[in-house]
Amino acid sequence: MAGILHIFRVGAEQDQHRDITPEYQVNYTVADGNSYARTFVGREPLSEFLAATALVPEPSVERTLRELDSAGHATIPDVEIPEHQAAAIGLEELPSDF
Repeated sequence: MAGILHIFRVGAEQDQHRDITPEYQVNYTVADGNSYARTFVGREPLSEFLAATALVPEPSVERTLRELDSAGHATIPDVEIPEHQAAAIGLEELPSDF
């Protein structure tokens, strides 16, 4: 079942060398209302997740990263992540309001 990825820049971490690394939260919502979330530290892990796990085409990954840089959030529709694989790829199910 296809869902929607909502990605937010939620902060930044400073390492021992005082380099700042952005933090992102990815929310995945499927049509039946179930939602999942995962956080990423750094652009590389996020980019890898989008391209290799969520199978987002490379041009869309690049556009999403630019949107995150400029607006702090991005949305990717029609992403197919089987719900039975969510936990295996690090997505945690969020409580439902229903």
